[in-house]
Amino acid sequence: LAMCGEIINARALLYPLFMVLFLKMAAAVLMALVLSYYNAYVGDGDWPNMNHDPYGTNYSPQQKITKDNVNRLDVVWSIEIPRFMDGLGYGVIGPPLVIDGVVYLATNTPSILAVDASNGRILWEYRPRLQKIPLTPPHIHGINYYNGFILYPSPDCSIKLVDASTGTEKASIDSICDNVPGNAGDYSVEAAPVMDVERNIIVWGPSAAGGTASGRGFVAGFSLNGTMLWRLFITPPAGGDQLWDFRYVVERGGRFFEGRAKGNVEPMLGDWGDLGLRDGRTRAGAGLSFGHISVDSESGVAYVSTSNPKPDWNATYRPGPNLYSSSVIAINITTGDMLWFYQVVSHDFYDHDCAWNTVLAKTLNICLLYTSD
Repeated sequence: LAMCGEIINARALLYPLFMVLFLKMAAAVLMALVLSYYNAYVGDGDWPNMNHDPYGTNYSPQQKITKDNVNRLDVVWSIEIPRFMDGLGYGVIGPPLVIDGVVYLATNTPSILAVDASNGRILWEYRPRLQKIPLTPPHIHGINYYNGFILYPSPDCSIKLVDASTGTEKASIDSICDNVPGNAGDYSVEAAPVMDVERNIIVWGPSAAGGTASGRGFVAGFSLNGTMLWRLFITPPAGGDQLWDFRYVVERGGRFFEGRAKGNVEPMLGDWGDLGLRDGRTRAGAGLSFGHISVDSESGVAYVSTSNPKPDWNATYRPGPNLYSSSVIAINITTGDMLWFYQVVSHDFYDHDCAWNTVLAKTLNICLLYTSD
């Protein structure tokens, strides 16, 4: 639990009884405030984002299916997810989107399927042309919708803008994981890109590869023409940085800027050691998690959750708390500056990470952020 502008001590805050009552009221008021803001551009029956809306509430305002009649639902249709001999993976693990009577599924083939919600007929299928084959099978956890386009995280570490009506690829932001400063590892693609609708900035980043092949994690902001506006690093460069915990590093226009990191964990000299750099390859690291990125377009802040430090169950190459892994990070969407961080699990040894939904709530003139490990 955190205030959106600063870190708070949740234990001290929650002890008094009045805070328990406050949180119950906050939960009740939250949905009305969030829905009044987002119903302006989505229909009541639509599900346009990975977790419904940019706040990540996982709540639909529709009233046709309720707790009183959900037990009377019947199967109207079902489809088998196509499987291909040349497919890299199989099945669907991300929540579907629903826009104007069309269901959109991101498969691990990889592909996007558009399905008529009334009868289950497949309207079109989009399969990206991959610039490179990923090291591991695709593991796409979600897609998002924006202004007639599906924002798709392609396994070759690119962002595709796919026409929601035709399945035609209209734009591609390519080579996002190429030539990353300080990187000596690999990446995987899991999380869904999100859009700040006020600034037309796409926020996204890759996950770090698992095991002892982890790359240098980052999250970046892109303009609609594909320009990288900024890149905020989650882990230090290969070989380590003794002062990493005392600041954050953001890249803008090919230059690097630093700021003071503000969070709930005390900095440690040599937090990451040398990241296990041997023979030109790192053996430790962290990246973006597979969860929803919450966006507050009104204030221009994105809230991203990060993965556990790699490798799992072996901290040989990462002696400290491993900032900024297993954390929620608040980011200025315009500049990429880190506003604050909250590490949920320090020195995460058991793959707890911070991967599930991060929910933004604005209620009673207070901004709250809910997450769990």
